[in-house]
This record gives sequence, C-alpha cells and structure tokens, in this order.
Amino acid sequence: METKEAVKAKATPGPWHTGPNGVDIRDGNEDPITIVFYNDDPEKAEANAALIAAAPELLEALKTAKVCLKENRGPSMDEFKQISAAIRKGEGRE
Repeated sequence: METKEAVKAKATPGPWHTGPNGVDIRDGNEDPITIVFYNDDPEKAEANAALIAAAPELLEALKTAKVCLKENRGPSMDEFKQISAAIRKGEGRE
C-alpha cells in the first residue's frame, strides 16, 4: 500500500483550470492534464471539466475543514474564503 506522500507526489500539482475550449483541463504551465468527453451535452461536459479542474483546491478545502472539525471550531474568515472559493470554482462560478 502506498503512503499518502507517494500518492500526492504522483498527482499533478494545482492549481488547474479549464482550457479555451472549456472541456480540457490544464495545469499552471498550460500543460494538458485530461479532457472531458461528451456525446450530445456540451454544457454538462463544461460543468464536469470545471469540477475536475477544481479538484486540487477542493482537496485543500476539505483538509482545512477537517482541521476545523478536529479542533472542534468553525473556520476562520481566511479559511472560510478558501473553502468558498473552492466550491465556486467547482461549480464553474469562478
């Protein structure tokens, strides 16, 4: 079984974003990570691409939320903004 560090090292570091066609996901160097295929619903493909592109930020937001829960406290304003921004990006509202 791989350690968490080994798995993290294999992932392309974020942030990611959608490319000009709306269905490809690229890293900060504009290198392609993946593309979302669709049959007859380009809107759904773009929504899926936005969610995939937000994955690194959503993961960090979940880690932040986990710390808050573990410490039995609510998020600070900065943590709340981080979590909210990740959700907006995942919903394609960024």
